[in-house]
Amino acid sequence: MCHVQDHRVGATPRPSYKHPTPVNNNKIVTTINTMPVPVALSGINGPHVPSTVDKMKMGAMMGGTVGLCIGFIFGGYNMLKHGPGPNGFIRSLGQYMVGSAATFGFFMSIGTAIRTEGTPKSSIAMNSYASTRGAPLIMSSFRNRAS
Repeated sequence: MCHVQDHRVGATPRPSYKHPTPVNNNKIVTTINTMPVPVALSGINGPHVPSTVDKMKMGAMMGGTVGLCIGFIFGGYNMLKHGPGPNGFIRSLGQYMVGSAATFGFFMSIGTAIRTEGTPKSSIAMNSYASTRGAPLIMSSFRNRAS
């Protein structure tokens, strides 16, 4: 048996691993002592899914990250081409980055909210609407040509 220990100040304890030990009839059993698996939060209707607000926050974070990168690229290019102006290099670049991050984040959060999946009622309605429509005309012409 081997115990992994860390004696540094403030170090978190690590799990201890046991080496394979022979048991009955020379079968080898390996056990690993680890922390218990966390229990997932679940609602009444099953596992927790992100709400629309959670999805909007995630979209804003992704858009803000993309906006920071784009602001760095285009702001840096613009300052190399035209100069930083009276605010200086760092402040001008920061304004470019924050401005593009806010714009991208806003539109990504709105787009993510629009794209969220609808309720089961709306999917049932869409399926019933799709079943009432016939096949597209182009598909029927391909079928006639193939036969």
